Amino acid sequence: MVEIAGQKVIPLDIRLSYSLKEVLDEFDKLGLEGRKLYKYMVVQIDLIYPVMYGLFFILVLAFLLKNLFNTHSKYILFSLIPAFGVAFDYLENLNTIKLLNTYPHLSAQDVAWGELMTRMKHGILFFSIGLTVFLALVLLVKKIMQRQNNKPYFENRAFES
Repeated sequence: MVEIAGQKVIPLDIRLSYSLKEVLDEFDKLGLEGRKLYKYMVVQIDLIYPVMYGLFFILVLAFLLKNLFNTHSKYILFSLIPAFGVAFDYLENLNTIKLLNTYPHLSAQDVAWGELMTRMKHGILFFSIGLTVFLALVLLVKKIMQRQNNKPYFENRAFES
């Protein structure tokens, strides 16, 4: 999009926040061809990406939770948290398409709705990443402790004087 606009344009879904004025300015910088390309990217490419990262985090979280708790634990439901991020991402994409279709007659309400969806998506994505790292560390500590508890007594005291 930079090539078409001739200047740096940051897509809405990457930003943490944006206003009506910022959206109008960015869409204006893009011009007609840039807006067409942006819409193509949202419709074609950004419809696949949320499913990919959503499934990745769901599967990783399910694996970690399954290994930390028994397989019938209700904690496994926490692995579905990224699905909410995917839903917000799709709502954000639909809103971006609406904004592109109605440009230059954008409403502050539509922009605010899109910004809210973007913030919710980012919040859930960051939470999912943090939860994944936290659970991976807990599982690592659990495995290390299990390994140490399975060693014979003399191996645990090898470095004591």
